[in-house]
Amino acid sequence: AQPQHATVEMAPLGTGWSPVDEELGLAREAALSGLRQGIDLISDQQLLPMLDSQRVDPFLGVVGAHAMLLDHKPDLRRLDEVVRRLAPHLPGHPDVAALRTLTDGPSARVASPPMLAASCRLLIEADAADPGVIEDGSPAEDAAERLVGRGVWTTWLEQERWPGTLGPRGGPVPRGTAGARPLASDVVGRVQAYVQEIADLEGRAVADVLHDVPRDELCRRTGLPHRPVERAIEGLRGTGAG
Repeated sequence: AQPQHATVEMAPLGTGWSPVDEELGLAREAALSGLRQGIDLISDQQLLPMLDSQRVDPFLGVVGAHAMLLDHKPDLRRLDEVVRRLAPHLPGHPDVAALRTLTDGPSARVASPPMLAASCRLLIEADAADPGVIEDGSPAEDAAERLVGRGVWTTWLEQERWPGTLGPRGGPVPRGTAGARPLASDVVGRVQAYVQEIADLEGRAVADVLHDVPRDELCRRTGLPHRPVERAIEGLRGTGAG
């Protein structure tokens, strides 16, 4: 299975699922391919029906909204209209909350990981500017700290291997052996190593780097939410790293 190449469709509860028309399906695939590559691959003729199809498949609107953002000058007024029309169909959906950070500013605290990696990046950027947009200690924060680049969908490494994983004789699988889930990298250590590398390259003290590179800028550069970056800063200051 290659979930990074999957397509997601939504249908109202109780009505069952039926595929959308062929043109909308092709537009969705073009938009998802563009999101994977970071380039705008759909025309206005393809995009507009996606943005107006919330009653058929609201997730088409989410994908279409992100496709809009690939334009070098996205129409934020149009995006705001799309997000407002999506909200009643996807109440509390983290992907809609992510899009709202561009139109309404910081939204309600997000606890669940969004479906699209592009949405997760929007939430991380908003969390850097307004700590807590991603709810502290939530699954959304856990995912944001451990994102991996595996396509258009939000994908992250688990902090530990799956509980209950058994070896060939019924015992637990040791870490580092086949069958174990990969451990996530030390995100705090990653930020600290980044700051230390800047200090070493520029021949400066770590304290000077921290003074010149504020927390939100470190969040932006490392692609991490505020909490691991704050822990890294506290650790560097606490050890008096030079």
